Amino acid sequence: MKTITVHHIFNAPIDAVFEAVTNSARLPSVFGQGIRMVSPAAGPDPDGVGAIREVNAWPVWFREEITRFERPHRMDYHIMEVRPHFEHLDGKFLFETVPGGTRVTWTTTVRFLGPFAGLKAALAGPLTATTFKAVLVAVDKLMPAG
Repeated sequence: MKTITVHHIFNAPIDAVFEAVTNSARLPSVFGQGIRMVSPAAGPDPDGVGAIREVNAWPVWFREEITRFERPHRMDYHIMEVRPHFEHLDGKFLFETVPGGTRVTWTTTVRFLGPFAGLKAALAGPLTATTFKAVLVAVDKLMPAG
């Protein structure tokens, strides 16, 4: 099992950061080839609990379901299907107001199975952390100034 966590501080209020990070309509320009809403949530927020989205971030493709959505403090997700294959145990974004803005903590836990599982986990940790940080920095750059 491998848990990856990254942090990023945005110079913006928590409501704006939560919207920028969780709104699938804003993320295509960040996630390489894009994110597509497969099935919006039944409630007032299309990216809320029950939403199913596909992310194509070559070389990884996955389908995720939003499992917890507590605006503006938390969003959890579960990857239902992924290529290349690994088992996704959980993922979450936590948002907190800090001096100077909003701190986002992005955590995911995965398990690799089969041949070379240990090697896959060792390689996936740094690569995933770098990717997560790059996504948060890219979202931050898209935030309106001020």
